[in-house]
Amino acid sequence: TSKGKLKNLQVFLKPFYFWEAKKIKYEELTSYKRADVNLAVLQKEASYIKDVSGKPCFVVPNGVDLAYFSFKQKKIDEKKKTILFIGNFTYFPNVDGVKFFYEHVFSKLASEGIELLIVGKNAGALTFLRNDTRVKTYDFIQDIRDAYYTADIFVSPIRIGGGTNFKILEAKACGVPVIAFTQRAEGIGAKDGKE
Repeated sequence: TSKGKLKNLQVFLKPFYFWEAKKIKYEELTSYKRADVNLAVLQKEASYIKDVSGKPCFVVPNGVDLAYFSFKQKKIDEKKKTILFIGNFTYFPNVDGVKFFYEHVFSKLASEGIELLIVGKNAGALTFLRNDTRVKTYDFIQDIRDAYYTADIFVSPIRIGGGTNFKILEAKACGVPVIAFTQRAEGIGAKDGKE
């Protein structure tokens, strides 16, 4: 079966991913130590970089243009709800996140009245979504704000990686509620159920 072949491929690729991760970690540590000063987007990351490098590390505040990503009142449609995910799908953590969300959450939701809108580079290549008519994928849209303004909920199911997800800030600025893992919203300082 194709699932069996995929599992065999994953077993075969596991050592490759392990060595690739070790190589990236080595390159990061080397870069931190070569720099006179390092920059990070989270205090937790800055503390780690300072500890491993012995060099100063400063946090750069994050933000988005609130004049461009502005709040827009949405007309509520009780019969249709749109869940939005935006990302570059040549980046493995985004592919992993959308696959996780689709398999563990979206596929279990009631089939009528809910759609999943996925926007970003290579979104059309997400083959595991092709047979679900409730999923729409766009590799590119002219104005990304249109995606936010049509969404009822923005999801950020990213499980791997660090830093601040600017898409969360953009969604919040446009007035779209956000569902994310706690660690994805860490650098924003948002409190659950408040912001």
